[in-house]
Amino acid sequence: MDGMYGWIKKALGRFPAYISGWSISLANYVDTAVYMVIAMEYLNTAFKLNLNETQRWIMGIAFIVVICLLSIRGIEVLALSATISGIILLVPFILTIIMGIPQMVENPCIPIFGSGNAIMDTNTALMIGFWLFMGYESLHSFSGEVEGSGPLLTKAFLYAVPLATFIYIVPTFVGLAVVGNWQDWSAAGPIDFVELGRLVGGNFLMILFVIAGVFGNLSVFASYMSFGSVVTSQLAEDGLFFPGLEKEHPKYGTPYRAIIASGVISIVLSQGSFADLIIIDVLLLLFPIIMIMISAIVLRIREAKGKTWNCFQFGKNKVFFCIAASAPIIIAAYAMATAGIQSLLASGACWVIGIVMYFVFPKINKKKNNREEQVK
Repeated sequence: MDGMYGWIKKALGRFPAYISGWSISLANYVDTAVYMVIAMEYLNTAFKLNLNETQRWIMGIAFIVVICLLSIRGIEVLALSATISGIILLVPFILTIIMGIPQMVENPCIPIFGSGNAIMDTNTALMIGFWLFMGYESLHSFSGEVEGSGPLLTKAFLYAVPLATFIYIVPTFVGLAVVGNWQDWSAAGPIDFVELGRLVGGNFLMILFVIAGVFGNLSVFASYMSFGSVVTSQLAEDGLFFPGLEKEHPKYGTPYRAIIASGVISIVLSQGSFADLIIIDVLLLLFPIIMIMISAIVLRIREAKGKTWNCFQFGKNKVFFCIAASAPIIIAAYAMATAGIQSLLASGACWVIGIVMYFVFPKINKKKNNREEQVK
């Protein structure tokens, strides 16, 4: 068993793997819906469709059904759509850099030295940063569908992370230097990347950002739906989630029941806005991230002289690896410790429910297994 759940189970045991899988499953249910809501909002505002909430929700259902079907078909179809979306997403950001550099007149560093509550401001920045980069832990969960995936995905990390960092930071830096008014920057406006595109490159660049916003968010939605379904099916296979979700499609080998369940939940949750749940979402995702990095250290030390653990290839010096892997653990722990009390209580309640279900799920699955044995 590969992927996040398999690594943690191998390194730390069944219970930490379960709590991590439970956390990331809950977070993915919320996160997938959030990306669909954002994509539909892009479509509605950019093309001035003037749709009400119910109409946006119905439009989102159509996209969810299509993405569910693509996810059931397997990673090959999903990878092709993600590659196309990735290219579409990159173009407007690259053009912003090229067209914006000659127009730079403002100081882009002013917001970095702003005044306010330093701890809360830092926590907010960390949470947003973590949210933007969430998803890399999902890549290896698809390794079972890709031949020779270990070395390929390791190289993908080495190229993708610096590129994503560049694409996030540099266009924002250039945009601030062109437009200024950092206090007006927000996903809800008046200055967002769509408006930035208009100010830097006119209607042409603005339209490219709209297209990128729609396809980019739909692509992330598809990735999270597929990844979350893999984790859910692994939990169900271990008797630690609702029975039946571990079933694979007879032709495509994908956890189709878990994918359908994720789609149904996304349809329900996408009726509203989840801006207030982003912090809880990130808190739920941070715990598995910490467990993954601890597992990386444990597996690197335990198997240093044995089997190479492909997902954790990062230099030959295990001491250097352990130091490097400790950095995200410390940053994630700081982000959790400095979060608001309400968010911590909400995420803590999710973990408490998960701990209770750890003892309930085996009983549910035991009854199911007994019934199946009696039928046979």
